[in-house]
Amino acid sequence: NTRSYPVVDNTITNDATQDPNSVSDETQKELTVVADNANTDVPGKHGSDTGIPKQNTDRAVRSNKVQKNYLLDNKDLPELDISYEIVESDDMISSHDEEGSVNPLYPKELQPREERGSNVQREITNNRAIGLIPEVYGDAPTVQNGAPMIGSDNIVDAGNNRTMALKRMYKHFPKVAAKYKQWLIDNAQRLGMDPAAIAKMEKPMLIKRRVSDITPAQREFL
Repeated sequence: NTRSYPVVDNTITNDATQDPNSVSDETQKELTVVADNANTDVPGKHGSDTGIPKQNTDRAVRSNKVQKNYLLDNKDLPELDISYEIVESDDMISSHDEEGSVNPLYPKELQPREERGSNVQREITNNRAIGLIPEVYGDAPTVQNGAPMIGSDNIVDAGNNRTMALKRMYKHFPKVAAKYKQWLIDNAQRLGMDPAAIAKMEKPMLIKRRVSDITPAQREFL
């Protein structure tokens, strides 16, 4: 089962000048915050996107191209359909924040790694952020490389360290961040997105939006 994401226009759709009460009832229903549902037993929780509350992705700039992304050393789930998007990094839900503290909104079952401690995690994230190379966080044919993979609920499927590094880069290393943002603008058309829309964003981040539905067990493996 795959889905295609529509191409947005050249403006950021949740402009501050818009009337916050002007959204449709249908749109409002989709703006449910994941924190309010983190402990709710719903079909497909944290696995297949069926039953997972959709997050507000109005600030995203999307490509309309769905393509394959491959998983290394996984015979049961060798490939997934993804679509590239550029989102505001603060909207993505990673296992830890940019300072290395555990994010309570992130499902624990999706991060089975041994807890490193905030100081160690911060050091790892800092080392990635301070010398971040845009191309390393760009488009790549495998899940384990390139831009992080994100579910429709904005929770990181694969690439928590990459996501944390990008967030820390924007907070602490403005020169590195400016270089990364410019790379996104320069490569936007190649990726099927509008550079002008990206230029208006505050902390843009390239992601692989997972289009394929997967089981909870498969998502935990990612």
